Formats: sequence, C-alpha cells, structure tokens
Amino acid sequence: MDDTLAVIELLSNKVKHGMDVLNASDKYLETMDEALLDKLETLSIATTSVEGRTMRVNSGGPLFPRFPSCATPAAPLSEDEDEVPSRNALKRQAQLLVDTKSRRKGFAFRR
Repeated sequence: MDDTLAVIELLSNKVKHGMDVLNASDKYLETMDEALLDKLETLSIATTSVEGRTMRVNSGGPLFPRFPSCATPAAPLSEDEDEVPSRNALKRQAQLLVDTKSRRKGFAFRR
C-alpha cells in the first residue's frame, strides 16, 4: 500500500509542477487535491476491508424491494392491430421495393 501512496503522491507533485508552469488557477488545484483525498480514502477503505475479510450481512430484509403489481389494466386491442400484415408479407413487400429500385438504377442482383 505504501507503493501506491508513493505513486499517487509523485503523480500529484508532477501535476502541480505542470500546473505551476502553465500558471493554472488555485481553484483547479484545490479541486484536484479534494479528488485525490477522496480517492485515497476509498483506497484505504477498500484495502482494510480486504484485509479484514469482513462481510456485510443484510438485516433480514429482502434483497430487492418488493413493488406492488401493475394496477393498470391491459389496453384493449384497436381496429388497426387486427390489420397488421404478417412477417412474410412484409418481407415480400420489402423485396419488391428493393427490386424495383435496383432496376431503375441498373443494378443486377442474383439470388
């Protein structure tokens, strides 16, 4: 873990030096420091939980919250849905369109 912290500190110093060279604002540096501190805290929490091998146990509740079943009834079928063409009819219609367009442009497709 010390190596990780050393690498983070080295990178932080290099970024600060680069920002000094570019005359960056102090607000950006403060934001970066806060982000680095948050990441370090997350890293230390993760390493201690791995070392401790502690596992959180749910307090007896369900794993996922239970929602009430859908209370809205299904919509009645409209007249338009009765006239929906079959899949094969749509495929034939699409193929006819492709054939007529290709004949106009002079393409020859072989099937």
